Amino acid sequence: MASEEVTHQLVKSKCLPILLYGHECYSLLEADIHSLDFVVMRFLIKLFRTANKDIIDECRSFCDFPLPDLEIKKQQIM
Repeated sequence: MASEEVTHQLVKSKCLPILLYGHECYSLLEADIHSLDFVVMRFLIKLFRTANKDIIDECRSFCDFPLPDLEIKKQQIM
């Protein structure tokens, strides 16, 4: 029964890197990237106990929790 902040930080520091591990080695299809985004969105829906996309997007921006889609694009540019 950890707080939302602790859960968020654990997922951001431990789970998200595991989810994105090795994506540079494979060419991901758009559907694969959407599947990764779906996993993160479902986590946030459960964490914040709402299915409202606007609220989830606001919480993501406030908590600096990017979707995997943005992380992959950022790493491809580098």
